Amino acid sequence: MISVGLDTLLSTQVPPKLFALMEAGAILCGSQAKNLAEVSTRRTDTDRDLFVPPERWLSVAKLLPTDGKLNGFRGVEFVIDNELVDVWVSTLPVFLKRACEYYGGFNSCFCIDYIDQMVYEARTMNPLQIQEWNPSDD
Repeated sequence: MISVGLDTLLSTQVPPKLFALMEAGAILCGSQAKNLAEVSTRRTDTDRDLFVPPERWLSVAKLLPTDGKLNGFRGVEFVIDNELVDVWVSTLPVFLKRACEYYGGFNSCFCIDYIDQMVYEARTMNPLQIQEWNPSDD
C-alpha cells in the first residue's frame, strides 16, 4: 500500500489539472486509484474516473471544461490534460456499493480522497466466500 504521502504521490503521478480537481474535492476512483494505492507503475486504464460528493460539486464544477458530453454511467466525459476523464456526482458509500456490484466477484474498488487524505477500498463477496474469508489474510 501507499508508503509516501498523498501530496507527493498525487502531485507527481496525476496530471496538473486533474490534481487541481482533486484539491477542489473530486475523488479519484477506478483502476487509476487502484494503481496509485498499490503503488503500481503500470497503467492499464484508458481513462480516468472522478466522482464528486454533492457538497463539493460547486468547488469542482468551476474547474471543469464546458465541452463535456454524457457518458454511459450518467456522468460527463471531458478531455482534461489530453486524457479522457469521466466525472459524476455521488457519495462515497453509493459509489463503492455500485462499483462493487458492477464488477462483482472478489474484486476491490479503490477511491483516493485528497481533501480527507484517505484511501478507501471496498470489495464484494458472495455468501460462500464470507465463510471462507479470514480478515488476517489481507
